[in-house]
Parts: sequence; structure tokens; C-alpha cells
Amino acid sequence: MHFARPTELRKVAVNALWLTGGYALRLTVGVLVGAWVARYLGTVQYGALLFAAAFTSLFTPLIGLGLERIVVREVVRDAARRDEVLGTAFALKLAAGIVAVPLIIAMASFIRPGEPVIAWLVLLAATGQVCLAFDAIDYWFQSQVRSKRTVQVRNLMFVLVTAARIVAVWQQAPLMVFAVIGLVESAAYAAGMVIVYRRSGQQTAAWRATLICARALLRDSWPLLLEGLAIMIYMRLDQTLLVALLPGDVGTHAIGVYGVAVRLSEIWFFIPVAITNSLFPAIVQSRQTSETLYRARLQRFFNFMALLSYAIAIPATFLSGFVIETIYGPEYREAGPMLAILVWAGLWVSLGLARNAALQAENRVIFSLRTSALGAAINTGLNLLLIPPL
Repeated sequence: MHFARPTELRKVAVNALWLTGGYALRLTVGVLVGAWVARYLGTVQYGALLFAAAFTSLFTPLIGLGLERIVVREVVRDAARRDEVLGTAFALKLAAGIVAVPLIIAMASFIRPGEPVIAWLVLLAATGQVCLAFDAIDYWFQSQVRSKRTVQVRNLMFVLVTAARIVAVWQQAPLMVFAVIGLVESAAYAAGMVIVYRRSGQQTAAWRATLICARALLRDSWPLLLEGLAIMIYMRLDQTLLVALLPGDVGTHAIGVYGVAVRLSEIWFFIPVAITNSLFPAIVQSRQTSETLYRARLQRFFNFMALLSYAIAIPATFLSGFVIETIYGPEYREAGPMLAILVWAGLWVSLGLARNAALQAENRVIFSLRTSALGAAINTGLNLLLIPPL
């Protein structure tokens, strides 16, 4: 991709390498350890754990409030307002997380009443969502194209949590222990982000939240919030409906098998996300500099994302069955054909990320919201039609 200055290209490339390298390390080891956990728990218990994560993730956009790109854009545009923007974003996300937790628990109890295990798993997963408020720190590092620090925090937390999961399997720990480990991971990540922010010479104590800034951020972010909600619906609603429409162990077994295919199909999504996060500040700046440069960068961006998707999806289609049985074992054999289909979703995810970056840079996110809402409606209808209740 062409950049006006070699130093700019180098900065973006290093940032992207840190992001992709960190994600690659975590996901590679995470898949192997996750497969060990899946084999240990079996499809039913592992399915219950996946349901709690999938159901809780449906509410993640409500907690995130669509602020990520908006906050990065505002800090890039006016660094002098950094503390006000970050402080306001933190306050908004913290308040949203606190409000969301009881809502998540109530809805989970409505879907699967009288199942205390499911209720506790959802409670622990939902409580961890409150820590998303500290993503405000990550937004600042993104705006500076300095994701190395946040990757180091995530890698350290990942090593500790992975070790805890290995010990839990080795000691034949009950299901609930694995949910507690997930909550501890979220809390440790939040603490780590505060530490690395302060070591970078910044102070969270300098943050300030203002009503004027909150209104401005929410005015621009609400379409992204609704878009994120629509995206999460068509990415996670199927797993929720498997448990809601299929009773007892039938539903949790189904999501255990299907969830394995979903997780493997999404394992490489960190690459287009990292690339987009690294390029977004440059895209915003290029639009302010030259429309010609801006359009040229976007075209190269789209071309690269498409080629990347084909390079991953084509071999994965033919190797899906082998990969599932090798990693997860014969109990999860049914996930092979599912993976061969689901892996192609990555093409549209990659192009969607590129499109959204352009729309956000132009402050025209309403167009993205419309397409995402349509996708969510179609996905919901097909799930209700094709998942027969028993």
C-alpha cells in the first residue's frame, strides 16, 4: 500500500506486525489449549461455556457504544482534547457495562429458566464485560499507532490465563472454574492497561468526562452502536438460538459442535482487524490531505483484504475435516462440513472492515448500519426457519 512518507509506512507496518503477531501467538496457543479444554469438558459442558460467551457477546456492542473508531478519529484530529475524549468514553462505557449486567442475566434466565449452571456461567461472563471500559486506553494507543504496548499486556495476560486453564484441566476442575478464569482474565487485562498507560507517560487521573463531549461522541457513534449490534446478531444469534430452541443437553451439544466450527472459522479475523486498526489513522489523515490519495489508498486496501481472504479460505475449505478431527477429536467430527462453509464468511468480514473504515472516515456510517441491519434480519429469519424446535 502506498504511503507518502517511508517513515509513515514503517510505523504502520510495525504497528500491524505487533498486532498480528500478538494475536497469532494468542490464537495459535489458544486454539490448542481450547481444544484440550473442549476434549476434557465434552460437547455438552463445553457447549454451555460457549453459550455463555456467545450470549454475553450479543450485548458487547451496547457496552462499547460504537465509540472505538469515533474516539480514535477525534484524538487524531485534535490531540489537545485527548483527556476529555478518553475520560468521557471511559465513563460512558463503564455506565453501559454496569447497566448491561443485570439485563444480560435476566434475559439468560428467561431463555433457559431453572438452570443454575447456565445462570452462573452467564453471570461470570457478563461481569467481565464491565472491564471493557478500559478499552479507552487502547483507543489512545491506536490513535498513536503504538499498539505494541497493548499487545504486550494482552500477551502477558494470555500466558497467565492459559497456564491457569492447563492447570484446571490437569487437576480435573469443574466447569465453573473455567468461567472464573475468564472473569479473572478480563479484570487482569484492565489493570494491565492502566499500568502500561501510566508507563507511557500518561495519567488516567487527568481524564475528565463532560456532558458536551458525551453528547458529541454519542451523536456520531449511535449508528456504529446499532451496526455493531446488528453484526453481533448475525454472528452470534445462531449459537444462542441453538440453546434456546433445542432443550437440555441437545442444545448445549449442538452449540458445542457448531461453536467449534465457528471459532476455527474466525481464528484469522485478527489479521484484517489489526490491519484496519493500524491503517485507520492514516486513512483519516489522507482524506484531509488529498481526495486522490485517499481513494488510491482505499482501492489498495480493498484489494489486499480480498486477496488475504482467498488465500486463507480456499485451503481451509479442503482441509476442514482433517483439521477438526486432528485438533478436537472424533467427538467433534460433525463440525468439519460446517467449517468448510463458515470460513468463507471471512471474505465479507474483511471487505466489511475496509468499507466501514472508509465510511467512518467520511462520517457516513448510516450506510453501513443499513446493510448490517438487513443482514441481521435475514440471519434471524433463517435461523428461526432452519432450527426446528424439539
